[in-house]
Amino acid sequence: MSPDGSERLHPLEAAQLPQDMIQQATTMLPDGLVAVGPNLAVEMVNLRAEQILGMKAEDLVGHPTSEVFDLRDSAGREYWKELDPWRALTIVSGHRELLLLAPNGRQILVTARYLRAGPKRSVQGVLLGLRGAEQRLRAEADQAALISTVAHELRAPLSGVHGFSSAMLRHWDELTDSQKQLMVRTIETDAGRVTRLITELLEVARIDSGRQQAHPLPIPASEAIEGTIRRIEATGFDLSAITVSIAPDAEVLHADPDGLDRILTNLLDNAVRHGDPPIEISVTRDESHHVIRVADHGPGIPEAMWHMAFARFWRGGRGGTGLGLYVVKGLAEAHNGTVEIGSSAGGGALLTVSLPVQSG
Repeated sequence: MSPDGSERLHPLEAAQLPQDMIQQATTMLPDGLVAVGPNLAVEMVNLRAEQILGMKAEDLVGHPTSEVFDLRDSAGREYWKELDPWRALTIVSGHRELLLLAPNGRQILVTARYLRAGPKRSVQGVLLGLRGAEQRLRAEADQAALISTVAHELRAPLSGVHGFSSAMLRHWDELTDSQKQLMVRTIETDAGRVTRLITELLEVARIDSGRQQAHPLPIPASEAIEGTIRRIEATGFDLSAITVSIAPDAEVLHADPDGLDRILTNLLDNAVRHGDPPIEISVTRDESHHVIRVADHGPGIPEAMWHMAFARFWRGGRGGTGLGLYVVKGLAEAHNGTVEIGSSAGGGALLTVSLPVQSG
């Protein structure tokens, strides 16, 4: 009963839109939609469903569903024989997304909603929602690529930590002090690589979920850059190949401390790994932004690839995880800033990050 005492109609009974209007509305849906009637025949197919199935509506409508929909699961079982909604329990309202295989070899994600005239009534029809599985498969491929990349990047430093720590435990008394110091420094460096990779993965997760935030504080530019350079020193890079230039009016940046550290680390790591010395770091300021530039004299990145360089997993034929510049872009945007790529005066890569100047 409705609040005014009149009998409330079930949505199926209340919906009396003209058939042509319903048909036009379904063509606007981004997902495929198929309606199956009580006689087990297809009653309606929208345009997106035709595209997903690779079949025309006239070849589907009016035909028995089991004949035109030869969908099977990964075990080869026929979807309609397994589904059999007309014999389902009255409390069953449909099923969640299933990955099925069509006769043409396409993988399709299918959901079902059972239509009943009321609670505990028999099924009068079935609405099928169809989606192409390409996007899901790409996401799974990306996830597999991430796992493979992470495993590869973790294996080398962890092998070093394990090897040197085992050697120290077994041969401590036989090692000289200089050998012990070398092993400890190597362990520290490798452990730092693992820590940075884990931090990078956490940043990627926050960026992907839209949870990346920045809490800007005043930070001396020289201190932030020097801290980054000291970590690069642990890799054995010649620090004399790095030059730093900070404009007098750009001495104090306004940025999230951890976020700025990740930005500088990834920019400098990118220049050290993939560029050639000298590497030039500069910080300037215009009316509204602090501008951080990192330039190298390596082969650079082809202009045709600039728009792809900040994509996740993009490596351009180079090593690494392909996540560094993706993280830089996400962190810059969390600051309401930007990041751009170009060519340096020496022909290498030029990465430019602009962060807003704090008002007031």
